[in-house]
Amino acid sequence: MELLNEAGALVGTGDVRLDARFGLHGQLAPGASIVLETDVSGLGDGDFDARSARIGLRLSFN
Repeated sequence: MELLNEAGALVGTGDVRLDARFGLHGQLAPGASIVLETDVSGLGDGDFDARSARIGLRLSFN
């Protein structure tokens, strides 16, 4: 597997790398919803790790 490091150079690894995404989606009221998500990348590869989270709120004005 080829990955980019912080300097932008390709780094080859022989390890297996997994990515995972977990999320919740809820209906608050008619026309309103909320989304909570988190991503984890680089599971199983010791030299790479990335995490992110997202919160979304959707409102309808109909």
